[in-house]
Amino acid sequence: MATIAQAAAHIFCSRSQFDQYIAEGAITRQSSGKYDLDEVRRETFAHLRSVAAGRGGAAGDRLTAERVALTAAKRRREERQDAIEAGQVAQVEPIVHFLQGTHPTSAVLSDAWYFAKRVTLNLALRSSGDAGRGFGRVGAAAALVAG
Repeated sequence: MATIAQAAAHIFCSRSQFDQYIAEGAITRQSSGKYDLDEVRRETFAHLRSVAAGRGGAAGDRLTAERVALTAAKRRREERQDAIEAGQVAQVEPIVHFLQGTHPTSAVLSDAWYFAKRVTLNLALRSSGDAGRGFGRVGAAAALVAG
C-alpha cells in the first residue's frame, strides 16, 4: 500500500496530475496510504489507452467535436454538389469571372448581376414547373421587377 505521493511517483506524474486523474474518475479514490500500486498502474494505463483512442479525457471530447464538425462539413459539401448537379443551384462566381475576362468594362458587374437574376428566375421557374415559358422581354422584365 502507498500514499498519494508514492502512487503519483509510481506512474511518473505530479501530485496535481494524480488528483486530476482521481477527479476524472480514472483512478479510484482510496483512503490515505491505501493505494495499491498495481491497481493504480492498471487504471492509469486504461485511462491513457482510452484517451489515445479518442474516447476519453478533455482531448477526446475535442477530438469527437472535431470529427462531428468535419462530418457535417463533408455532408454539406456533398449536398451542395448534389444540388448543383441536379440543376437546383447555379454557381455565379465562374460566370462573373468569365464575363470580367471577356468584357473589361465597368458595366460587367451590372451585366453579371442581370445574368445572375435571369439564372435565378430560370431555376425558380424550373422548380415550379414553368420552365418552358422562357425569358422573352416580358419574362426578363418580370425578373428585374421581382428581383
